[in-house]
Amino acid sequence: MRSCVARHRLGLPLGRACPTTRFAGGHLDAIGHLPGFGLESYINGVLIRQKSRVKVVWWEHVRHTYKARKYGIWKGIAGEARMLMNIVETISLSGTAHQIIAMLRQRV
Repeated sequence: MRSCVARHRLGLPLGRACPTTRFAGGHLDAIGHLPGFGLESYINGVLIRQKSRVKVVWWEHVRHTYKARKYGIWKGIAGEARMLMNIVETISLSGTAHQIIAMLRQRV
């Protein structure tokens, strides 16, 4: 699988994988059972297990809008909390750190 990963301003990879159709077809059942924000963690796990090389690129003019800015402070905080809970449902908190380190090691 080819992977296009954007880089956070702190230098950490943000998951924006570009999976091929061939990749997705082999994982549709598992993907269908993931919580809302679990897809990124799932794809990262597959990339790590396959020891795929990861290219980290800067995306000009692409920005992340925080949920608090989109929906207001309280709805935004609740949305961020739901997102974090979905990620933790997919992998543990320590698993998140493991993924970041592994993805950094596998970059081109």
